[in-house]
Amino acid sequence: MINHAWNTQFPNTEVCFKNEGYFDHCPGIIFVYPHLAVGKKPFKFFPMWQDAPQYKDIVQQAWNMTVHGTPMYQVVQKLKNVKIALKKLNKEGFGDIEAMEAKTAHALQVLQDELHLNPADIEVANKEKQAQQEYLVAHKAMLSFLAHKAKSMWLKEGDENTAMFHRSIRKRQIQNTILSIKDMHGNWTTDPGQVPAVFQEYYEWLLGTKGNDRTSVKQVVVKKGPLVSADMAIMFSHSFSKEDIKVAIWDIDGGKAPGPDGFGSSFFKGVWSEVGDGVCKVVLDFLNTEVISQNQGAFVHSRFIAHNTMVRQDLVKGYERKINSAGCLIKLDLQKAYDSVE
Repeated sequence: MINHAWNTQFPNTEVCFKNEGYFDHCPGIIFVYPHLAVGKKPFKFFPMWQDAPQYKDIVQQAWNMTVHGTPMYQVVQKLKNVKIALKKLNKEGFGDIEAMEAKTAHALQVLQDELHLNPADIEVANKEKQAQQEYLVAHKAMLSFLAHKAKSMWLKEGDENTAMFHRSIRKRQIQNTILSIKDMHGNWTTDPGQVPAVFQEYYEWLLGTKGNDRTSVKQVVVKKGPLVSADMAIMFSHSFSKEDIKVAIWDIDGGKAPGPDGFGSSFFKGVWSEVGDGVCKVVLDFLNTEVISQNQGAFVHSRFIAHNTMVRQDLVKGYERKINSAGCLIKLDLQKAYDSVE
């Protein structure tokens, strides 16, 4: 058990428990690591940017830049343009959000003290009102930033949860930090800088690499099996509409983890009038052109991947019947399922 003071003073620590041996408990060894160098962080959208007065104009200007290519390529490039514009907005308006909040709070305090000495001064009263608005904007942005970093729901009762968010952020940082790991050969890697290489080595082995001696797919054999006809493909995709896409995006909570591009659902919800048509176009283009087989339950409209598990359970139960013919059930692991996919 450790407390908040320990987390603050020794953020990069871990404990390894050994076998109990002749003790009545498992001895633990505490390792304290020095400060870890943080590499370049990927882009991540923060909802606090939406409170900037020029936010929608910045997004619209970046999104409307002319891009030629397929619908998917256009949306990807437009999101990259928006990403560059938002990084600039963050640097200019949200560079040090805690310092900005403290600065506006101090300016408001000074003006309020001056106003108490001269209550009839209209000029000071106007400045105090403007300073109050600036502080509220900065304070709201800071709380939004802390809530997003903490990945915690806002408490409806009590104070503004600032201390709670700070502790939650620290807890998440500790949980997401891997200081040592056992590699695929059974050796412990205790250098935090080598941990990413251990992950990379394992998944390169697990998923495989390109090989020149791989047997190509024989189209003659494929065509002998059941194929999806044009009518079937239309049946699978014709029911999707722009409204379906919008409903799906609105069903995703804005606080959920974003995709690889760093944009969460809160971004698309906030500027749907500007980006909605482009997003719907690329999604509908994908759904209307991709051929989906009947056994790909996770991709067929109104069907779920859990249905495959239910079918499997029914099949296993049916194996107990004496009247059944000979059969077998094959379970594929990750490597067997994906080692031929490049």
